[in-house]
Amino acid sequence: MATELWERVLHQRGAATKVAVTDESVLVHERTRLVCLDPADGTLKWEARVGHWPDALLVVGPRVLVLAPGGALHCLSRSTGATHWRAEMPPWTRHLAVTNGVALAGG
Repeated sequence: MATELWERVLHQRGAATKVAVTDESVLVHERTRLVCLDPADGTLKWEARVGHWPDALLVVGPRVLVLAPGGALHCLSRSTGATHWRAEMPPWTRHLAVTNGVALAGG
């Protein structure tokens, strides 16, 4: 039997939510921001504005890649949420993958 350690209201509509989990963080989208939660107790570590309902969310080592609707690709620090860079993609871009240190985005 599983034991619930904590819970958090995500303020989301009834749709699938993008989530990424590591040993040090739980990354989840809330309204217009990405939040990083402590996996032990659910406390907020940081938040970053990334727009509504991202199409993709990936953790790549010390970085977090977020593909926002409309084509903005955000690269954030996994430990602080600070923006490393942001790139505009075509508005139909919906998928994101990383291989050999290269981010691939497409429709």
